Amino acid sequence: MSDNQEKKVYYCPNCHKAFARTDESAQFCPSCNKLMYNTNMLVSLWEITPDEHKDTYKKQWDKIDPQKEEQRRLDDIEKRKIEAERQNFSLMSGQYEYDVETVMNTPTGEADWKRIKDMLNYKASKGWKLHTIYSNELGVNSTGVGIGNFGGGVNSTICEAVLVFERKVK
Repeated sequence: MSDNQEKKVYYCPNCHKAFARTDESAQFCPSCNKLMYNTNMLVSLWEITPDEHKDTYKKQWDKIDPQKEEQRRLDDIEKRKIEAERQNFSLMSGQYEYDVETVMNTPTGEADWKRIKDMLNYKASKGWKLHTIYSNELGVNSTGVGIGNFGGGVNSTICEAVLVFERKVK
């Protein structure tokens, strides 16, 4: 790539002159030291533009306030920077998805540890990790049998273990 293809045309509305500059070079006019306007036109295109068209461009550029344009450009850069930081934060902090599974207690009201362990191993094999586990009381299971003066029964709370899993979204 030649130097001209990398350079853009900057225009000084004070001197009414066009200059070839890179985005990294000073944006001030070398003749009068006023702020120039970045036309976003490549120098290679400017060089092949007929003179009458160049005059038309210059008349349009004369109407532009370079300080307002510079502020607009800086605002655009700041907006892009904020958006890039937001996207970078999302990538760094990660996006997660969640899944909820329940395991009912045994009929006697005890936690079904075998089923809980099986559920943990299954979800781990799929890339999930346990985030939270808690017990959810569903109600009371009361059964009784009575024969004559003798009676017996089971009074247990029906509960389920609620397991919340998370994994990072790729």
